[in-house]
Amino acid sequence: GVVPLTSALSSSKIYKNQAKSYDEKIFYGINARHGKLIENDQIIDYISNKIY
Repeated sequence: GVVPLTSALSSSKIYKNQAKSYDEKIFYGINARHGKLIENDQIIDYISNKIY
C-alpha cells in the first residue's frame, strides 16, 4: 500500500547521521505504491542514476 509521508521521511532520523550520503525523493502516481516500487520505471531510473 501507500507509505505515509511522515513515515517515509522519518528515515532521515535513522540514516542521516550514520550514512556517508543520504537522499530522499517522493514519487507520485499509480505505481508509487510500496508493492509496485520495483516495477516503476521512474523509480528504477532514479536509483540507476544514483548508483551509476
